Amino acid sequence: MERSQLIERLSAMRTTIRRRLIAHGLCVVLAGSVAVFLAAVTLDWLLWLPSPLRTAVSLCCVVTFVAAALRWVIRPAQARLGLDEIAARIESHFGTFQDRLTSTVDFLQRRDAGSE
Repeated sequence: MERSQLIERLSAMRTTIRRRLIAHGLCVVLAGSVAVFLAAVTLDWLLWLPSPLRTAVSLCCVVTFVAAALRWVIRPAQARLGLDEIAARIESHFGTFQDRLTSTVDFLQRRDAGSE
Protein backbone atom coordinates (compact mmCIF):
# COMPACT_ATOMS: atom_id res chain seq x y z
CA MET A 1 0.00 0.00 0.00
CA GLU A 2 1.37 3.38 -0.96
CA ARG A 3 1.73 6.07 1.66
CA SER A 4 -0.89 8.24 -0.03
CA GLN A 5 -3.37 5.35 0.04
CA LEU A 6 -2.86 4.86 3.77
CA ILE A 7 -3.32 8.56 4.51
CA GLU A 8 -6.35 8.74 2.18
CA ARG A 9 -8.01 5.76 3.86
CA LEU A 10 -7.40 7.14 7.33
CA SER A 11 -8.71 10.55 6.20
CA ALA A 12 -11.82 8.90 4.78
CA MET A 13 -12.25 7.02 8.06
CA ARG A 14 -11.92 10.30 9.97
CA THR A 15 -14.68 11.82 7.82
CA THR A 16 -16.91 8.80 8.39
CA ILE A 17 -16.30 8.89 12.15
CA ARG A 18 -17.10 12.60 12.30
CA ARG A 19 -20.32 12.13 10.31
CA ARG A 20 -21.42 9.25 12.50
CA LEU A 21 -20.71 11.20 15.68
CA ILE A 22 -22.78 14.11 14.42
CA ALA A 23 -25.61 11.83 13.27
CA HIS A 24 -25.60 10.09 16.66
CA GLY A 25 -25.67 13.46 18.41
CA LEU A 26 -28.59 14.66 16.29
CA CYS A 27 -30.53 11.51 17.13
CA VAL A 28 -29.82 11.91 20.85
CA VAL A 29 -30.86 15.57 20.77
CA LEU A 30 -34.01 14.78 18.79
CA ALA A 31 -35.03 11.96 21.13
CA GLY A 32 -34.32 14.05 24.21
CA SER A 33 -36.18 17.03 22.80
CA VAL A 34 -39.25 14.94 22.06
CA ALA A 35 -39.16 13.47 25.57
CA VAL A 36 -38.79 16.89 27.21
CA PHE A 37 -41.52 18.37 25.02
CA LEU A 38 -43.93 15.55 25.85
CA ALA A 39 -43.14 15.90 29.54
CA ALA A 40 -43.80 19.65 29.40
CA VAL A 41 -47.08 19.19 27.51
CA THR A 42 -48.21 16.49 29.95
CA LEU A 43 -47.28 18.64 32.93
CA ASP A 44 -49.20 21.58 31.48
CA TRP A 45 -52.21 19.41 30.68
CA LEU A 46 -52.32 17.81 34.12
CA LEU A 47 -51.70 20.92 36.21
CA TRP A 48 -53.21 23.70 34.07
CA LEU A 49 -50.16 25.92 34.52
CA PRO A 50 -50.59 29.71 34.57
CA SER A 51 -49.00 31.67 31.76
CA PRO A 52 -45.78 32.79 33.58
CA LEU A 53 -45.10 29.24 34.75
CA ARG A 54 -45.84 27.86 31.29
CA THR A 55 -43.29 30.35 29.89
CA ALA A 56 -40.71 29.22 32.45
CA VAL A 57 -41.24 25.56 31.54
CA SER A 58 -40.91 26.41 27.85
CA LEU A 59 -37.70 28.33 28.55
CA CYS A 60 -36.32 25.34 30.47
CA CYS A 61 -37.12 23.14 27.46
CA VAL A 62 -35.26 25.49 25.13
CA VAL A 63 -32.25 25.68 27.48
CA THR A 64 -32.19 21.88 27.71
CA PHE A 65 -32.30 21.61 23.91
CA VAL A 66 -29.43 24.08 23.48
CA ALA A 67 -27.33 22.35 26.14
CA ALA A 68 -27.92 18.96 24.54
CA ALA A 69 -27.06 20.32 21.10
CA LEU A 70 -23.83 21.79 22.44
CA ARG A 71 -22.89 18.56 24.21
CA TRP A 72 -23.89 16.01 21.57
CA VAL A 73 -23.59 17.84 18.23
CA ILE A 74 -21.40 20.95 18.40
CA ARG A 75 -18.60 19.53 20.56
CA PRO A 76 -18.11 16.38 18.43
CA ALA A 77 -18.26 18.48 15.25
CA GLN A 78 -15.46 20.73 16.50
CA ALA A 79 -13.31 17.96 17.99
CA ARG A 80 -9.88 17.53 16.48
CA LEU A 81 -9.43 13.99 15.34
CA GLY A 82 -5.90 13.33 14.17
CA LEU A 83 -4.81 10.52 11.92
CA ASP A 84 -2.49 9.28 14.64
CA GLU A 85 -5.44 9.02 17.05
CA ILE A 86 -7.40 6.98 14.52
CA ALA A 87 -4.38 4.74 13.93
CA ALA A 88 -3.96 4.23 17.68
CA ARG A 89 -7.63 3.32 18.04
CA ILE A 90 -7.34 0.79 15.21
CA GLU A 91 -4.26 -0.69 16.88
CA SER A 92 -6.05 -1.02 20.20
CA HIS A 93 -8.83 -2.94 18.47
CA PHE A 94 -6.57 -5.11 16.30
CA GLY A 95 -3.63 -6.20 18.46
CA THR A 96 -1.64 -7.60 15.54
CA PHE A 97 -0.49 -4.13 14.46
CA GLN A 98 1.60 -3.67 17.63
CA ASP A 99 2.21 0.07 17.24
CA ARG A 100 3.30 -0.26 13.61
CA LEU A 101 0.36 1.66 12.15
CA THR A 102 0.83 4.65 14.44
CA SER A 103 4.56 4.68 13.76
CA THR A 104 3.94 4.59 10.01
CA VAL A 105 1.43 7.43 10.17
CA ASP A 106 3.78 9.54 12.29
CA PHE A 107 6.64 8.86 9.91
CA LEU A 108 4.56 9.75 6.85
CA GLN A 109 3.22 12.93 8.42
CA ARG A 110 6.71 14.08 9.43
CA ARG A 111 8.03 13.23 5.98
CA ASP A 112 5.22 15.22 4.29
CA ALA A 113 5.73 18.17 6.65
CA GLY A 114 9.48 18.18 5.98
CA SER A 115 9.06 18.22 2.19
CA GLU A 116 6.97 21.39 2.12
